[in-house]
Amino acid sequence: MRLYYTDVQDWPAPDARLRAQIESLCSPGRVHRARAMPRQSDALAVLAAGLLLRRALGCTDDALLHDANGKPYLSAGPAFSLTHGGTLAAILVADGPCGVDAEPLNRAVRQPGRLFLPQELATGLSPAALWTRKEAVFKADGRGASLFLTGIDISGRTVQCGGRTFALTTYLVCGHALSTAAIESGGALPLALPLTELLESRGVRL
Repeated sequence: MRLYYTDVQDWPAPDARLRAQIESLCSPGRVHRARAMPRQSDALAVLAAGLLLRRALGCTDDALLHDANGKPYLSAGPAFSLTHGGTLAAILVADGPCGVDAEPLNRAVRQPGRLFLPQELATGLSPAALWTRKEAVFKADGRGASLFLTGIDISGRTVQCGGRTFALTTYLVCGHALSTAAIESGGALPLALPLTELLESRGVRL
């Protein structure tokens, strides 16, 4: 299992030439979404996810297929999950179903008492971190919105969902909570990839 991330806050401020170089490595659809973002940091995070996809799996969004629930996948594998939140983007690659989610630690979560179980709130994790754990499980499970937030208990190291057991891990990275859920146990230490390395990507898998 491999977990890579990049923080666009650490990137140099992109001028027109650098922005064009970044966009050239992403799919047209992702570039369109990024250009629609009102804040540059959000736009760069969208593009950063595309660069991670290319760096880790050697493809762009155009190569991805989607199942009935909209979950992206590659026909020949491996399993992966992609996310961006705040200034962080990350990708998790695994041999089986997996999910990853990232959010700024200071993100406000409304009415956490209605979203999380008492034992989850008792973990001491911030509501934003708890949210990433829920989202990571939802992505790994693949049914997304069909699951209720309080229908699973993410207070422990593992969680039962859809008849499967997922190992849960949460990291604190660059002021963000970064959570993974995967069939594989043991977790994967997150590896930071700077923009210079992402721009060297030419479809070569790590």
